[in-house]
Amino acid sequence: MKKSLFSLLFIIILAGCSSSVDGNKSKMSMETFVQAFEQEGFEIDVDKKPMYSLIGAKDGIIFENDNRPVKIYEFDSEDSIKKAKEALPAAKDWDRNGLFLLETKDEKSKETFNKVK
Repeated sequence: MKKSLFSLLFIIILAGCSSSVDGNKSKMSMETFVQAFEQEGFEIDVDKKPMYSLIGAKDGIIFENDNRPVKIYEFDSEDSIKKAKEALPAAKDWDRNGLFLLETKDEKSKETFNKVK
């Protein structure tokens, strides 16, 4: 009886700890990224959207830096990111931060994107 109670308690504690790690990632939003880029001097029109639904993303924004397109896609799950990478092989090379993917060749944008926490 004590062993099963201890095992159950251990599993509950372990599950609670693992969900808090994902909690930080889920707190990131598109607005978090927009603010981070604007603080770095990027000009973003949040109404400009790429065709994000074609790759299974739930949201996206597009802007330019030094005449280079910068696209940020937001996904609703790990599974949707996996499906996007399977459907679009180029996405495997894109930077990832939580449930967000960055499509660009602009190094400054990559640095800013990867700093967001």
